[in-house]
Amino acid sequence: MAVNPFLEVVNLRCRFGGVDALRDVSFSLSKESITTVIGPNGAGKSTLLGCISGEFKPKKGKVFLENKEITGAKAWKVPALGIARTFQIPRVVSHLNTFDNVFLPIYAKSRGVGSKKMAAEKAAHMLELCGLIDQSDLEAKELSTAQTRRLELARAMGLNPRLLLLDEPLGGLSPTQVDETLELILKLRSLGITVVAVEHVVRAALEIADSAIFLSNGQLIGEGEPREVLAREDIVEMYLGGRFLRRGQF
Repeated sequence: MAVNPFLEVVNLRCRFGGVDALRDVSFSLSKESITTVIGPNGAGKSTLLGCISGEFKPKKGKVFLENKEITGAKAWKVPALGIARTFQIPRVVSHLNTFDNVFLPIYAKSRGVGSKKMAAEKAAHMLELCGLIDQSDLEAKELSTAQTRRLELARAMGLNPRLLLLDEPLGGLSPTQVDETLELILKLRSLGITVVAVEHVVRAALEIADSAIFLSNGQLIGEGEPREVLAREDIVEMYLGGRFLRRGQF
């Protein structure tokens, strides 16, 4: 548990149709850290992000951001709290060009004198940061999988998040694209952003994360330094079928 937590989750429980998707999950994270959330399919990883971001209302428990309770905050209010997120299936506007996908949310949030120019400048900066400035005029539907994920990330970054929640940001990417995205996530941390990423690419946890959280059947099974968490025999057997342990990769 973090000494001075930036994000704190306390006894979080979330139910769907009488089934617990999360069961009494508690943890805390430090500011400007990268945390990876791992676990089998159906473990509750995306549900956890949804409870933090206001997509789902927990049945029980509390969520604090810098000691301020944000439990059950309306999703449309969450960006004002400094929280932004991406999704397993990227949510972009396919018929808009790349620039407008980033510009319009920024402009909608910051309307006022001179805000259109500032929003345009910020959108261009986010596209540059995410390596998409040369695709500004392309419609979102023309982008590759990797570019679409970066576009959604640029949209999220345009909202000035302090906490960025990423749901499988490496999904469907080639090894080279994975490396590029990991470098980008590290850059975001250097800008003062706290990152929580749900991920199935195990080496991402080992290479860039400061901490790892392992969920299974809605319960927190382990947390701590990624290599230590992923070296636990019960977690290796549960998640990886023992193949990494047998190969001595930890």
